[in-house]
Amino acid sequence: MSQADDTDTMPPGVFLNDLVREFCAMEEKLRAIYDFDRERLDPVTAERLRLDGGLLSFATLLQKTNIDEKIVASFRNLAFALRELDNKGRVVPLLTPIKPGSGRQVDRFDMQMVRVSVVAGLEALIHADQSEKPQEKKEIAAARYIARKYPIFERLIVERKQRKPSEDDAPVRKEDYLAWPIKSWLKSFLKKPVEGDKNDDAKRIFNDTRPRFLAEFKRIGPENCKAYADELLTKAAKEAEALLIPVEPSEQGEWSGLPAGPNIH
Repeated sequence: MSQADDTDTMPPGVFLNDLVREFCAMEEKLRAIYDFDRERLDPVTAERLRLDGGLLSFATLLQKTNIDEKIVASFRNLAFALRELDNKGRVVPLLTPIKPGSGRQVDRFDMQMVRVSVVAGLEALIHADQSEKPQEKKEIAAARYIARKYPIFERLIVERKQRKPSEDDAPVRKEDYLAWPIKSWLKSFLKKPVEGDKNDDAKRIFNDTRPRFLAEFKRIGPENCKAYADELLTKAAKEAEALLIPVEPSEQGEWSGLPAGPNIH
């Protein structure tokens, strides 16, 4: 955009320096919004309040650039729509979900994206295993390692009851309650995504990024793949910890996957 274009879209006296000052002021507001004591509220309500304040702050900044008021109104309306959710649970049309169709249903997209990171770590561990074991056994060993070291990934199976290992799945170990789903995510992501199916968005992202990870495994060599896997998995663990998962007291249970687990920092 040229300087002439800038001056056409901004009111007198508000140019680059003024915009930077406004941005810094917005940053201070956002820090205050995101640093408030969230322990007083459940995680979902706390995050909605942050987004409410953040969207309104951003709308205010946009308004000072003399941008089209319709754009400003869109951010402001989204903030107000989130606020209505905490106002006797009122759902405005903007946030009204479509009715589920009769087709296959999948888990939340944000959960699936964390699974993509977990599977990248799983494949790194498999590449680190230079033994003569069959591929299947390497996958099981890698999945069990992840289940033991990163139990927080139980949060990724909270919304769908996963199959517990049956008596036919020998040997059955405690970590297999998580290891089996982890191994199944790899198998699922390796399947070709269905063109145009939004349920396969995470699978498409996995298939788009997998060549880069495989190239990195080759570049660093199998001797460094385990450390690289832990790097990927530690990052994924932080993402899993940040997932917003409402917890009802009646839902607590051994296989629920609801406990957040240890903090990963």
